[in-house]
Amino acid sequence: MEPPQAIKNLIQEFQSNNPDCNCHPYIRQYIWRNKNVYVLGYNDELNIQYVCDWVPVFYDSNGHQFTQRTGYNYLNFLEESSLIKDIWSCK
Repeated sequence: MEPPQAIKNLIQEFQSNNPDCNCHPYIRQYIWRNKNVYVLGYNDELNIQYVCDWVPVFYDSNGHQFTQRTGYNYLNFLEESSLIKDIWSCK
């Protein structure tokens, strides 16, 4: 399954605006509650010269951003979801 155009556009935007890959953004595809979900995250473990505080950004199967309910965190999401594949990572 190919990512929606909105996710492709997001990747192009990152490639244009962050060619140095500060904080190493990535997009992964998951199945969560029987839904296809894309998550934008950052992996600052790869590059210790940057301090990267971040919260995940969630996108539905159409590439529309959505928020989780208050109190629901990324660890909850990871416990309830299955990683399908890495869509993109900036390296």
